[in-house]
Amino acid sequence: MAPFPPHVMFYAPYLTNADLGSVVNRGPAFVAGEGTPHALIIVPVGAHTDSGHAAPADERSDDLR
Repeated sequence: MAPFPPHVMFYAPYLTNADLGSVVNRGPAFVAGEGTPHALIIVPVGAHTDSGHAAPADERSDDLR
């Protein structure tokens, strides 16, 4: 066992990286245990950063009157 960055996993039996269109450590997601009945899609989750997009006016709390 070793530390691994935050991630989400999806059960994907028999899926391969080729099916996903991914190469391990070169894409945003990859398959662990590919081609087996226990395969998992691993999607790393980075720290949230502000995208710079403002919420629509009807969702901004400062616009409530």
